[in-house]
Amino acid sequence: MQDNKRKKIEDILGGRLTVKQTPTPDFLTSIIEDLCDLENRVLITSQMGIDLFGFEQIYLGIIDSLLQKIYPPEISEIIFWWVFESIDPVSGEILPLVDENDKEHIFKTPKELVKYLKKYYNA
Repeated sequence: MQDNKRKKIEDILGGRLTVKQTPTPDFLTSIIEDLCDLENRVLITSQMGIDLFGFEQIYLGIIDSLLQKIYPPEISEIIFWWVFESIDPVSGEILPLVDENDKEHIFKTPKELVKYLKKYYNA
C-alpha cells in the first residue's frame, strides 16, 4: 500500500521520492514527560499558595487507569514512583529503584526509565 502511494507521488513529481520521517517520542516517554511537567506545575503553583492537588489527583487517576489497561500494573507503579517519589526531598538525590535481585537502578531521564521498562517488563 505504501509503495503504491510512493509510486503515484513519484509519477506526479517525475522523479525519485525520498521520505524522511521525524521520530516521534515513545508513548511511555511522552506520558512520563507529561507527568513530570504536571508535577512541576503543581509544585510551582503550591509555592504561590494555589492548591491544585485535588485537580491533579483526578488526572493522575485517569492516567494510572489507562496505563494499567495497556501495561502490567508494575509499570504504572514504577512510573508513578519515579515521577513523584524518586527524588529525596531533603537531599535532592535520585533514589534508586531496587529490583528483585537487589540491584539498584538510577534513572535520570524518562528515556532511561522507559529503556529499563522495555528491557525488564516488555513495555
